[in-house]
Amino acid sequence: SQTTHAGGGAYLSQYWPGAFTGIFKARLRREGYVCLSTLSSNPTGYSWFISKVLSLPNHNKNRNQQLQMYINADTSTAGFFAIQFEDGLTNNPIEGYTFDECKTLHQNGIRQLLQWRRQNETFSGDLTPLVNYSNGIRFHIHMAHTKLYSFVLSYV
Repeated sequence: SQTTHAGGGAYLSQYWPGAFTGIFKARLRREGYVCLSTLSSNPTGYSWFISKVLSLPNHNKNRNQQLQMYINADTSTAGFFAIQFEDGLTNNPIEGYTFDECKTLHQNGIRQLLQWRRQNETFSGDLTPLVNYSNGIRFHIHMAHTKLYSFVLSYV
């Protein structure tokens, strides 16, 4: 049997009829090559981690903006992603940002907004109350069958 490979150049159309030829530019996004993944050897696929103590950025020049957190994650059919924020000194969950209030994510996406349930049963991704939190904060993540590529804090 004969195997042919389309290597490009003048012969591309011979092996791949209708192919485009020329010089093309590809733009690759920064994240998507390395991820924090739940172990495939664990049958439940469940994992968790806790960050070091950190402070959220206070770069809000327009006082009407909210600080929000987005993640780039690949969650399988049986997977999930949930996050809570904890006091950096006591490690206690911060009210309004607990696992119970977190809107658990079950889908894939490169810019998924993290949200928490509010008193009126709506969801909000506003992290502005955590800016300049006196003891600092840490985030605690639970996930299963998930690959976490990145998280971004952004004022919108």
